[in-house]
Amino acid sequence: MILLAVLFLSLASSLVSGKPRHQQDDEDLTFYWRRSHPAPCKPFTTFYQACNKCVCAADSVPYCTRMDCPKEGPTRKDFKHQKVLGTPKDKAETNLMIKRLLTRGQL
Repeated sequence: MILLAVLFLSLASSLVSGKPRHQQDDEDLTFYWRRSHPAPCKPFTTFYQACNKCVCAADSVPYCTRMDCPKEGPTRKDFKHQKVLGTPKDKAETNLMIKRLLTRGQL
């Protein structure tokens, strides 16, 4: 009975909105990207807007991530040129942490 209620509610919510939830989110993000970056860019390039990574599409419209940028804190440049002190194990752990942050797009 509970399963039927959950199915009914999810069906009703998708009928009210007219589109599945994941499509609504994608369109909302596209609207944000186009509105927040009105200036055209060079197609097929990447750049950073504050802490967010942007990719320029073929139609010269930039698409960027929507992370909240910290007011203060480390940046990619801080980690790139920072000398790591300590034992080789400490250096390896620090480098691994930096690599993980870079792949997640947090730096």
